[in-house]
Amino acid sequence: MKEYLFRNNLTVKEFAFQLGISASYLYQLIKRERKPSLKLAQKIEKITQGAVDLNQLINGEPPVGLLDFEDIYGDNNSQNFQKRLLEIENKFILYNKRLSLIEKRILKLENNKKDNFN
Repeated sequence: MKEYLFRNNLTVKEFAFQLGISASYLYQLIKRERKPSLKLAQKIEKITQGAVDLNQLINGEPPVGLLDFEDIYGDNNSQNFQKRLLEIENKFILYNKRLSLIEKRILKLENNKKDNFN
């Protein structure tokens, strides 16, 4: 649930208001000090559009996400993950440059085609 709040830029107070519960009760749910009723768990799942699912709320096991990657796989694997992410980002930049060149060539060909018809 913390990840959902973070990704959606929501405060605990704002989300608690949406749910119709107190912020302190929501804090207890987030810390897993308490478990929600089935009705509240269903409401949370509906409001979050499944980002926080019923099973997660009842059983207390969050899905693996980027925010807890390092805790689960350790610092070494986290560094490998970050290195791989950087490689992918660099390839993305390269492909964007290539795409830009292709778009310029197409535009040039289209302009030449228009000039030949005039």
